[in-house]
Amino acid sequence: MKRIGLLALASSFAIAAAAPAHAGIFIAYSTNGGTTWNLLASDGGTQTSTGSGAAGSTTVAAGYQFNVGATGYPFSAQPDFLTNSINVQSAGNGASTLLVAFTQTNMNSFTGTLGSSFTANSLMGSAQNVTISSYYSASNALYGGTLLQSKNFTTGPSTFVGTNALALTGPFSETTLYTLNFGAGNGTFNSTAQLTAVPEPATWGMMIMGFGLMGAALRSRKTKVAFA
Repeated sequence: MKRIGLLALASSFAIAAAAPAHAGIFIAYSTNGGTTWNLLASDGGTQTSTGSGAAGSTTVAAGYQFNVGATGYPFSAQPDFLTNSINVQSAGNGASTLLVAFTQTNMNSFTGTLGSSFTANSLMGSAQNVTISSYYSASNALYGGTLLQSKNFTTGPSTFVGTNALALTGPFSETTLYTLNFGAGNGTFNSTAQLTAVPEPATWGMMIMGFGLMGAALRSRKTKVAFA
């Protein structure tokens, strides 16, 4: 068991060394097609190799009410970026298009499959449709880059899942972008999205084998019961 403990400790150090030192989350909106971005929230680059970062805001700006949040886990150099409870209300504006972007920067090198999961929970009132898209940027840019997946939603609840094989040298960034189209009057949009590395079959096999070996080691221990 001491050997197992040493191996686990060595693995944790290797994982920490492989992950980025600091990654950051940035959430912003644009009302002019992305020419100008206005920051809603940021975690200030507080993500570390052994933890997570989170950013969120409830803000009224430019005639919209934003309730946005994101959490990122750059663990083991495997991208894991969650955007949750994006809720945008148009407070009686005229017809308009709103962009809301969630970016996680300074990701480490990554070779594997990245999954993009989009869910439009609801579109109500003047919220006509939304296009949810995912991107990566080899130059570590904010709010865009090379398109991975994109899906247009006109009703909710509705879900889309897509995958991409990637080979990226860090630092790179990943972004989820919402392009919201509102008609005249009040409208509300609510959605969730997730960007997650998809384990390869060989990785799943190694994990299962590892758990099996640990279970066998635990079963082989003899427990002595002392009776008074």
